[in-house]
Amino acid sequence: MSERARIVLWCLLALFPLAAGPAAGQAKPDEPESQTESNTSNLWAVVGASQVTARGDCTFCEVLGIEARTTHTWGLMGDIGVRLTPKTDVGAEVAWTPGTSRGGTPFRATFLLGVVQFRPWASQGFFVKGGMGMALTRNFLIEEEGPSTQKALSVAIGGGWAFRWDERIGFQVHGTIHAAALGDFATSDVVLENVMGNFWSLGGAIVIR
Repeated sequence: MSERARIVLWCLLALFPLAAGPAAGQAKPDEPESQTESNTSNLWAVVGASQVTARGDCTFCEVLGIEARTTHTWGLMGDIGVRLTPKTDVGAEVAWTPGTSRGGTPFRATFLLGVVQFRPWASQGFFVKGGMGMALTRNFLIEEEGPSTQKALSVAIGGGWAFRWDERIGFQVHGTIHAAALGDFATSDVVLENVMGNFWSLGGAIVIR
């Protein structure tokens, strides 16, 4: 065994008693509950990926001969915030979805939201989540000679199930719909009224607390 390997082995053996001790935030039998809660981190962070179905439509799209387009793609999402209570988390969410427009032009949608997550039962992993904020889309639903960027009011509703929710690092599966009210699009030929973008996502994520 090399000298470097011996040094690493001795360091691991020296740290083993610390790792075998009580887990952080775990109460000893004689610890008061308030002290246990004070040892638990208030950080809430989620990072994951999803399979996404995006659909764009407008009020008179059928009359104008424009079909509502449905695209199957993927997306990334991340939440970061704090734990208010053992059942409630609040924070900010970023969700990003790339795709391809009707004419083959790449498009993307980015959601910037304030979110609240709630678990109705403290002993179960089920949770619901809602949010509101802004969506930024590029080349969504329409084709232009140059890049077209739109801003929109956005809301999100979802839910899922968290595994190991009472530990520092866990995992969750979730389903969410992000809806963006993009307003009217004025093109060189027509005006598309009340354009809506709906993004249904189903995926998983790593949870850090």
